[in-house]
Amino acid sequence: MKKIAVFISDKGTGSNLDAIIEAIHKKKIRNGKIVVVVSNKKDALGLNIAKKAGIQTIIRDLSEYKRKGKSRNEYDDDLGKFVKKKFQPDLIVLAGWMLILSGNFIKYFPNRIMNLHPGLLPDGDEDFVTLRDGKKIKAIRGLHTDAAVQYAIDHHFPVTGSTVHFITEKVDQGPVIIRSEVRIMADDTVGRLYERMKKEEHNILPKAINLFCEGKIGDKNGDDGKMKILIIGSGGREHALAWRFSQSKKVSKIFCAPGNPGTKKIAQNVEISSSDIDGLLRFAKKEKIDLTFVGPEAPLIAGIADLFQKNDLKIIGPRKNAAAIEGSKVFAKKLMLKYKIPTGEFAIFDDYKYAREFLKTQKYPLVIKAEGQCFGKGVAVCKNSLEAQSFLKDVMVRKIFGDEGKRVLVEEYLCGQEISFMVVTDGFNFVSLLPSQDHKKINDKDKGPNTGGMGAYAPVPFLHKKLLKRIEKDIVRPTIEALRKEGCLYEGILYPGLILTDEGPKVLEFNCRFGDPETQPLMMLLKNDLMEICQAILAKKVKNLKLAWQKGAAVCVVLSSKGYPGKYRKGDVVKGLDSADLDNHLSVFHSGTKEEKGKILTNSGRVLGVTGKGSNLAKAMKLTYGNIGKKVIHFSGMHYRKDIGLKGLEESLWE
Repeated sequence: MKKIAVFISDKGTGSNLDAIIEAIHKKKIRNGKIVVVVSNKKDALGLNIAKKAGIQTIIRDLSEYKRKGKSRNEYDDDLGKFVKKKFQPDLIVLAGWMLILSGNFIKYFPNRIMNLHPGLLPDGDEDFVTLRDGKKIKAIRGLHTDAAVQYAIDHHFPVTGSTVHFITEKVDQGPVIIRSEVRIMADDTVGRLYERMKKEEHNILPKAINLFCEGKIGDKNGDDGKMKILIIGSGGREHALAWRFSQSKKVSKIFCAPGNPGTKKIAQNVEISSSDIDGLLRFAKKEKIDLTFVGPEAPLIAGIADLFQKNDLKIIGPRKNAAAIEGSKVFAKKLMLKYKIPTGEFAIFDDYKYAREFLKTQKYPLVIKAEGQCFGKGVAVCKNSLEAQSFLKDVMVRKIFGDEGKRVLVEEYLCGQEISFMVVTDGFNFVSLLPSQDHKKINDKDKGPNTGGMGAYAPVPFLHKKLLKRIEKDIVRPTIEALRKEGCLYEGILYPGLILTDEGPKVLEFNCRFGDPETQPLMMLLKNDLMEICQAILAKKVKNLKLAWQKGAAVCVVLSSKGYPGKYRKGDVVKGLDSADLDNHLSVFHSGTKEEKGKILTNSGRVLGVTGKGSNLAKAMKLTYGNIGKKVIHFSGMHYRKDIGLKGLEESLWE
């Protein structure tokens, strides 16, 4: 049980103290109790509230110290020393304490002094606060209640609010815990506006205290300052993320929901589907998860980030309105059109007859896409009208993708090399990951139907710095800004799939998460602690993030089941996992496997991602392919492409 000391003054009504007491009574603060209420004035109204609740009170009046000729620093030192020795509180809560505490007090309770500020404070030393809708307003620092509220009204802020933050010697620049936002009305007075602000204060202050009492914030997180991580998903991407998180000194435990036999070796698998966002929320609350990382797009599109954030849980991934950039190809195309982000020409149809007639008038080849989530399979490059009409009928009449194909896009066919270009962003700034190249077609030389991805390599040797900067300038930055302007602040991993045309790079599609299998080679090459990247996103400090990469290249080759991407076989025994040359240069990431009686069996279309790293692309390919085959990793009916990485060796375009 955490011991709490609440500091008050005579300037308020004691309503925040009352809210804390009520929250403890109603179990909204589940592991804390108030051991003392401290006031700097004997006539503070909150003292009566404390006494009625049976809480001990003490008064330490600064004016008495001054009369005795003692300094303010002596007052702070004596107060800190006394409170620590007498009550040993785990947390100090300033709920209307009208004195600025110096380092002489703070030294007794580092990272354990929580303050309620009557204005919106930013993270760190920024001058502006980022609102929930992505807009910025000026921070209000150094003003007491009435003055802070009046300032917001006088400067015509659209909203104001309160901030709960930790106290440091920089006073109003300590780490922000939680904020409230209250809209300002045209006829607001200080009194009317502050009454609404107080209602929100009574919600956020107990929430912040509860976060501390549950060990989620403060001087410790989890065991010895380390964090508990929940990774959502079951594929190779999630295995690679868990593998990378397992190397972090900041992580104490990893859960994967639902995970796979590969993640089981480095994490605790949890039998919760990635689509069960309510079940995932319950689990995260029960286990006091410090950070959740979402692998697949479906839960993000369903709004898991909104749900977790509403429940004060930290999560990596965009909110529902921003995840629509992948969830709806129509939304993405309209956004690109409005903000002049380079992409192919397109037409949108929700009526099969109109779409069918339109196809009769077009030049071929062209591309048809189902609007929604089809896991890489809802796209067809049609060489002629017959192919186009057949795929259109599959999507809109036979409904092979269900409601995800209620609308279709007919797009211009673009020629060139396709590139996966992922960035880390906090909604304002971004940093680019190494460019990679996925291979969607099932067979060598890009033949056959589309899949979820048959392999990838990184970096892309023919993507030179000048072109990379052009992609960032013409595509990435405008997209992040466009989403913010549309009220869709994007936080997480943004992944535009690009094509390098003769006219320059253009967007084929957007994804709202890490790619699979691109994540596998990226995690093999990343030098940074993955937790460092997550913390930069959450703190909106991506502009300060510097990514470092190992020299050389990495290649992931996907081993698939017989029949994939159509009806495929399950239950074949995977052999050779123990004989593979597994070390720091080679990893085997599970995508679709299950474990029965100690054996690993195939359980999906994409089974494994064998991923090798070398001092150059050719050596990485040699290592990876050298561990695939009958003498090493294999299973009955195994299929894989033999040319993953070959484009990087052969391509001279753009050099």
